[in-house]
Amino acid sequence: MSPNVNKIKRDLTNSYTVRQTAQLLSLTPKRVRQMISEGKLKRVSTNPILLDQREVLDLRNAREVLKVDQQPATDSTAQLLDQFHKLIEAVQEQNNRTLAITNEVHTREKEQLLDQINRLTAELEAKRARRWYQR
Repeated sequence: MSPNVNKIKRDLTNSYTVRQTAQLLSLTPKRVRQMISEGKLKRVSTNPILLDQREVLDLRNAREVLKVDQQPATDSTAQLLDQFHKLIEAVQEQNNRTLAITNEVHTREKEQLLDQINRLTAELEAKRARRWYQR
């Protein structure tokens, strides 16, 4: 066999075509070609376009790990969101209780102050009346 034939055979066993890569990555061949032009995938040969097998498999594995890592994050995000809503409800309940207590204290203090004003007013009027009678 000639050296070129051996090179092509070696390239074929260690590489994938655009179509094979697209199937492995669950992409369209067009997207695979875009990734080649963006430099995300490197060509091993040009005619036909062949991509390095190890690089394609590494990319596929990285995408699978990303998918697996994202799922628990979604679950934990939902749990965090639920806990956050429960925390907000608890804070609102506490605020409502605090507001009710504050209003009750305010009302009592207002009543006490009015009682004190009335008492002092009565004392003042009594002192004025005594002075008037003493003249």
